[in-house]
Amino acid sequence: RFGPLVVDWPHKAESKSYFPPKGYAFLLFQDESSVQALIDACIQEDEKLYLCVSSPTIKDKPVQIRPWR
Repeated sequence: RFGPLVVDWPHKAESKSYFPPKGYAFLLFQDESSVQALIDACIQEDEKLYLCVSSPTIKDKPVQIRPWR
């Protein structure tokens, strides 16, 4: 949706799981414009950014987005 990326999380190399543990993951985008597109798609609440994502069991769950340089 926002461009090419790599998903990473702490201890990924030691984990046999295809999915990250509950908590957080890092989205490493190839292009800075992808990060800006993600930020633009977020809603802001209390100075925090959220993107609503859906899964087969949950619809429109707000997930916090924390961009860094």
